[in-house]
Amino acid sequence: MGMPQDEFWHGDPRLAVSYREAWEISRANAMWAEWRGGLYHASAIAAAMSKDAQYPERPLGLPETEVEIEEREKAAYREGRAVFESFASAFNAKLESEKEE
Repeated sequence: MGMPQDEFWHGDPRLAVSYREAWEISRANAMWAEWRGGLYHASAIAAAMSKDAQYPERPLGLPETEVEIEEREKAAYREGRAVFESFASAFNAKLESEKEE
């Protein structure tokens, strides 16, 4: 992914910055892909040599499924609700004790 010669010599000089950024992004993506490949190799070797290790069931970095997202959101909702209910009961208890005084 390089800058065409015509654009380099006759185009807007600011285009060079865009081409450079695009190259850096593509290089970073390639490095992440190589790193994930290393994780797969390490997982495969560990799974072959150990009874405790397991090979990943899904590709690493794969976006969550809708069901997983929904479950995560429900868990966050339940946790937030529990925190709020705890706060509300403590607040109500404080108000009741102030009324009695």
